[in-house]
Amino acid sequence: MIYDYVIVGAGSAGCILASRLSENGRHKVLLIEAGGNDNSFWFKIPVGYARSYYNPAVNWMYSSEPEAELQDRSIYVPRGKVQGGSGSINAMIYVRGARDDFDDWKNAGNAGWGYDDVLPYFRRLETHARGSSEWHGGEGPIHITPMRGMTHPITDAFLESCGSLQLPLNEDFNGASIEGAGVYDVNTNNGRRSHSSAEYLRPALKRPNLTIERHAQAEGLVFGEDGRVTGVDVIQNGTRRRFTAGREVILAAGAVGTPQLLQVSGIGDGKALSSLGVETRRHLPAVGQNLQDHLCASFYYRATI
Repeated sequence: MIYDYVIVGAGSAGCILASRLSENGRHKVLLIEAGGNDNSFWFKIPVGYARSYYNPAVNWMYSSEPEAELQDRSIYVPRGKVQGGSGSINAMIYVRGARDDFDDWKNAGNAGWGYDDVLPYFRRLETHARGSSEWHGGEGPIHITPMRGMTHPITDAFLESCGSLQLPLNEDFNGASIEGAGVYDVNTNNGRRSHSSAEYLRPALKRPNLTIERHAQAEGLVFGEDGRVTGVDVIQNGTRRRFTAGREVILAAGAVGTPQLLQVSGIGDGKALSSLGVETRRHLPAVGQNLQDHLCASFYYRATI
């Protein structure tokens, strides 16, 4: 079968894309996912993330190359291998990102990626527990719950200490500024994980024009005679299959999986690809470069209160 759209990756972005592209009923949409279903009870309750954080059945469990800035240590990089992607296994910390980062992308020539450009879409996808505001939406599928006022007393003492050091206190990391110390929001709804698989994809899968293929690992992109990508080769349960798109192939395999699929398909730094025996189809040296992730330093204490 030829689909209109083939989406690689049923993660946070892929689930939303599948829902939106199949919404009008006119397009046949295929969603490809390397992992399985996220229908387990443990994916639904917030504490369940502790079971998936080091579980290779649902987590790619990547590690970075040695980081020079961290004394050549390799850093653990968990990535979801299940419907919902990392949104099914993460700790539900809901922080959008810094205004300056979005504006830097726009200033580098990426029209439409400035913070003021993307803010309406962030507002559109969320229902914030405190309602609609300049920074938050009140009618979107993803539910956001503030944690302020529900934390351990030691958190209050920590924030008070930050203030005494003249560090700015931030009431909302998704508000006017991301800088400072504070308590984050989480994407939960009545004590359950609220993410794109639950809120976008599951309702959309009832549509006859949307298909999902699970346990289908993308192996490479298929190119037409004009150089345009026309499909995806996958390995599914030990069998090689090819899925063809009449309109577009959309890569939503995450910050690690998407550049990796491009590179093995011959799109990337030509010198690096040649050294690995990969034929270069298009020399794009930026592919796979400049990944910036959030560094998390966790402190654990045994307490008596």
